[in-house]
Amino acid sequence: LRSSTPGNEFRNGNDDDSAPGVLDLKARPYRKLIASGSVSEIDFRTYLFSRQATLLLGEKKFAEIAERGKKFIAYVARRSVEETLRDAAATPGDFRDAWTFCAARALVKTVEPAVQSAPRTRDVLNSFRDRSTACLVAGFYLQALKSFSALAAKAVPEVTWTASDVDNSLSERSSVGVATNGSMQPRELQQFSSTELRQALPSSTEAEKLFSELTTNAVRMFVLGGRPRGAMGLSGNAGRIRLRNQSLLEANELLTK
Repeated sequence: LRSSTPGNEFRNGNDDDSAPGVLDLKARPYRKLIASGSVSEIDFRTYLFSRQATLLLGEKKFAEIAERGKKFIAYVARRSVEETLRDAAATPGDFRDAWTFCAARALVKTVEPAVQSAPRTRDVLNSFRDRSTACLVAGFYLQALKSFSALAAKAVPEVTWTASDVDNSLSERSSVGVATNGSMQPRELQQFSSTELRQALPSSTEAEKLFSELTTNAVRMFVLGGRPRGAMGLSGNAGRIRLRNQSLLEANELLTK
């Protein structure tokens, strides 16, 4: 995994967030990069994960994709922090949040349809396996929500952002390499591979809309997974953000559920 291009071995000087390849083997010429010895660590690990996930997808093993995806995101996020400590210019804190958001959204897109189609009684899935997978998908939504909140705090500082009280990890932002003040420049926004991020972050209205969407979908997955307390806590948290930002009608709808 030695680098032959400018930048560090973790990213090899890539300008984007390196996330498109999660569950998409055609996003980069991975095999060519590996054969030439110029592949970055994150691209190599993304290629391995995507290959495994493709095989599992062919066998419709969605629960295993979700379980492996959770570990994969946690690993890359941890390595990103280590690289930020080593060289913040090469791996800024925003990289970790943008990558995590995109990876979590890719996993949701792949796994959630299988959860939605699983047998259920009323609003709760029947099998323990399906309920566990639904909770993992809810976790991906929470990871996307956590990362988006960190980016929005920098890109849209005039809006009050907070993390969910349901998952304690969301209220504990690491101070390592994560800038939550100042403003995000248009050039920085264009480096995000996610169209959602590029469209939402310059606008407080669009950012609030995406925050609500992520929260609502996490609530839905928690309900299917048989965790109503988690669902209620998330609905209340979204409502309080609306209230603090003077979106009174939306706040009333969420807080009275």
